[in-house]
Amino acid sequence: MIAMVTGCCGLLGRKLLQYRPSWVYAVGVDVQEPDAPLLASACEYQHLDVTHADAIREALEKRSVDWVVNTAAFTNVDACETRREDCWQINVLAVKALAEVARTTGTRVLQVSSDYVFDGTAGPYAEDDEPAPLGFYGRSKLASEVVLRETGAEYVIVRTNVLYGHAPGVRPNFVHWVLQQLERGVPFRVVSDQVGNPTLADDLAQAIWTLVASEARGTYHLGGSDLLDRRTFALAVAEVFGFPQDLIGEISTAELRQAAPRPLRSGLLWEKARQRFGIRMRGVREGLQLMRAQMLEESMQSGRQEARREAK
Repeated sequence: MIAMVTGCCGLLGRKLLQYRPSWVYAVGVDVQEPDAPLLASACEYQHLDVTHADAIREALEKRSVDWVVNTAAFTNVDACETRREDCWQINVLAVKALAEVARTTGTRVLQVSSDYVFDGTAGPYAEDDEPAPLGFYGRSKLASEVVLRETGAEYVIVRTNVLYGHAPGVRPNFVHWVLQQLERGVPFRVVSDQVGNPTLADDLAQAIWTLVASEARGTYHLGGSDLLDRRTFALAVAEVFGFPQDLIGEISTAELRQAAPRPLRSGLLWEKARQRFGIRMRGVREGLQLMRAQMLEESMQSGRQEARREAK
């Protein structure tokens, strides 16, 4: 089976290539240039801008792609409030163009969406709960779901939240930020009223391949097995990575004054995916332990490479 992974240089894209099943020929596409570890994970890489419909059509037709797993997105929630045209172009119009081409080529689309399609007043949410996004990012992700359905392409929508994990060279996520603050050794504050279920990118990637293998259809929620606020998540980071927890204070979302509104009482119920496909998603501590092991292994490999260079 041939699968195209868009946004392959991002965290989830990299994990999708890393956990690619043996029966999948993966074509990674992105506007960024990949590094050696990414190239080693992909069967093939192509520089591709998903906002260009003609380029998408050529890529899908050339390889007779069976599935497109679309992780490409404008995900800076605060920047979406000010860069609305860019956000809409990538999160909505690119999805529409991709889906329209996919419908004509017989390609199935798996679109990654977000809990931000909900207002965060009554979470955690099930797949059939009514969306009501608060900010522009959430509106764009909901619109991407709508245009995907309207094109008539065969699709799966996967909503997730609070994605974390580690891969070489990826943009820092919440856990990386917390670790940076802890390493400074200076007290800092984390919001205690934003609730979700942090999702390990490794688990999400493997779950997505399970949905692809099962030829799933419709909308599925996938999130970690622990529902907790961001400060409690940060405390778990400190515990697992061996830092003092007393550095982490608390602050409310109102005090933080973020540019974009956040769904406070959010989170996703993923019983549907578990019951239908036997999908398992790790809790926070187990996920953080894996992330710590991966970061340690990367550091050790870097040290071995440096030693070999010095030996020469």
